[in-house]
Amino acid sequence: RTVGWPIHEEAARALFVGIATDTGWFRHSNTDQRAFAVCADLVAQGVQSNTIYQALYQRESVARVRLLGASLASLELRAGGRLAIMTLDPRAFAACAASQGDTEDLVNEPLRIAEVVVSLMFVDTGDGIVRINLRSKAGTSPDIDVAELAKSLGGGGHRRAAGARVSAPLADVRAR
Repeated sequence: RTVGWPIHEEAARALFVGIATDTGWFRHSNTDQRAFAVCADLVAQGVQSNTIYQALYQRESVARVRLLGASLASLELRAGGRLAIMTLDPRAFAACAASQGDTEDLVNEPLRIAEVVVSLMFVDTGDGIVRINLRSKAGTSPDIDVAELAKSLGGGGHRRAAGARVSAPLADVRAR
């Protein structure tokens, strides 16, 4: 806009996808007036948010939905219900015919529970590595920075979304 270039259809869709996914479809704390204004402009240019949402989030495989069920079945609540922990191991992946890629965004599911402030997902990859996904809610007391925890485990990320990979048995990583 600053240099007067037109935003073509493909670029408009890509910009919308970037903003919508970075803001969790406008529900994360990084959603501000600018995000809404830019996306409103992109929609006015013809971007169809419902079509994009369906293409990104409503085309799950049976394996992924089964893995979601397995992850929720493993759900443990600690710290008076404020900490959610889920664990997936190679048996769960095999039983669901799922892949590691099917875990995308599953860690966010427990954050739907009112009391949950932090959600952790431990994924035993089967090759001696445990992947840890960490998420926290904004506007809670205490305000938990999961990036600090991930950093202590050799990982990194952002205040609300972080991760780490630890080379150790699952039980040891969970205890740590």
